Amino acid sequence: MAAEVIQVQLEMLALQVLPDKLQVCFVKIFLEDLVEMEAVQEMPVQLEIMAVAVVAVVLLLQEEVVVEMVLPQLMQGKLPRRPNPLTEGSYFGGRKPEDGRIDWTKSAMSIYNLIRAVAPPYPGAFTELSGEKVILTKSSLPLDPGVALSPSQAAILKKSGLGMHLVDNRYFGLCGDGKALEVFLAQEH
Repeated sequence: MAAEVIQVQLEMLALQVLPDKLQVCFVKIFLEDLVEMEAVQEMPVQLEIMAVAVVAVVLLLQEEVVVEMVLPQLMQGKLPRRPNPLTEGSYFGGRKPEDGRIDWTKSAMSIYNLIRAVAPPYPGAFTELSGEKVILTKSSLPLDPGVALSPSQAAILKKSGLGMHLVDNRYFGLCGDGKALEVFLAQEH
């Protein structure tokens, strides 16, 4: 009996960062009739995790999924098979630079997640400050300006409106939900 040729392709199919865990759906296994199997794995993460650390976690999860979930099924001949209908779509169009533009009308948590998702080594989230493009590489968790800032800082930020502002030599972004983010690192372009 001829051995079946199996190609294992580790590919992240979906990534969902939840408040307390990272959920990754990946692993495609192609057999002679082009079929696939997907595996879902979860791992606890801290809210402050940055994109580069997420990639490291995904690499660890890939190894775990192959060794603990996929290989045992392959060895027992119990690997679930299903068609891989490419006509239904299976590829993401890719990230465009404009996807990193910050929309200050969104919630502080949404903007925080964007900044940490595209932080270096990725291109970074960006906004304008005094007409110049600024790349934001890190921010605080959302802050309540009335609690976390001095009364004068909160008043200046509120008066300035949505967007990124320099207040007392510190950069803050006022977001659509009324919360603020302190931006610790910014690069002017």
